[in-house]
Amino acid sequence: MPDGVGDVTFPGWWIEVRDGVWWAAKRTSPAWARPESTCPETTRPESTRPLESGTWFGAAGVADRETGRRREPVDRFMIGSGGKAFTSATVLQLAAEGRLSLDDTVEKWLPGVARANGNDGGRITVRHLITHTSGLWVTGFDADMVRAYHTREGFAEHRHDVWTVAKLFELQMSKPPIFAPGESFAYTNGGYHLAGAIIEKASGNAYEDEVERTVIKPLGLTGTYARPLAEAGIRGPHARAYSRMFIRDGVDPAILNTANYESHLQGPETDPVDVTDSTSFAWAAGSVASTTGDMLRFTNAMIKGTLLPPAQHREMWTTVPTRDWIPNTRYGTGVSEWTLPMAARCTPWSG
Repeated sequence: MPDGVGDVTFPGWWIEVRDGVWWAAKRTSPAWARPESTCPETTRPESTRPLESGTWFGAAGVADRETGRRREPVDRFMIGSGGKAFTSATVLQLAAEGRLSLDDTVEKWLPGVARANGNDGGRITVRHLITHTSGLWVTGFDADMVRAYHTREGFAEHRHDVWTVAKLFELQMSKPPIFAPGESFAYTNGGYHLAGAIIEKASGNAYEDEVERTVIKPLGLTGTYARPLAEAGIRGPHARAYSRMFIRDGVDPAILNTANYESHLQGPETDPVDVTDSTSFAWAAGSVASTTGDMLRFTNAMIKGTLLPPAQHREMWTTVPTRDWIPNTRYGTGVSEWTLPMAARCTPWSG
């Protein structure tokens, strides 16, 4: 990050980057609710100090609501769309090895797969897939998917459904594109499913094995793995996973979109559902399990460029403007760049 001041959304804390060093202070008065864009020495809180290096672990809540077991540093959890950064890093490693090019088309690697309902795999490149600029429609708002996985009743019935890659492609190609490739941005899991299949074709290995070879092993991520489509639950030590993210009863799935989805979710007064032992249709779009420590190491490597060669690292952080997604962001390949309220830029690994 460049020098600057920002809230970084941590309630009660003030953050500054000064001379490339992170500084933090506990806010003690409402005057620090929103610092000015500059912070001269005379206005810095006396408690300001550099964040110390070393090992620290903190946890809120418990790892298991039934037993009350506390969370531990070794506990794995599903990282959701953070898995997209693993997929894009794998694609970029294969590009560095000369196995594929980001300018290759989907048609070259997956002939005929992206041809239905006006979709044209001959115009969609690998780069389009991993930057969400392919124009493929957003399958997350498919009405049948919402009923099956985003309602409590549907999830109870379908939580152990096993998807195949062919079935994922069938869903993705069931509707026409929403814009021409490269014309705009739409956050689309299906693009990463196609990228996962291209990884398999270019490497000759299963997607999960190639992520292990190109990313997990080189970084020494001993608590991380990519979970296959048919596998349920989380291997090894892990916290239970709970969710209240279900659509309220009576909501018509056809009305849902990026802008109103959250407003139609059930509230915090509802009981959380244990979702740990379910399967997933995320695959190359977000089916990686990891630990807090591994994710810190991975994030550091993605930001500093210690995994990818320089050309591929630059490619990862060559960003495009987003639309109908997180405000004030630009998207690279599986990573995003956020502009903070104080105009400082932050480069998280979020998928």
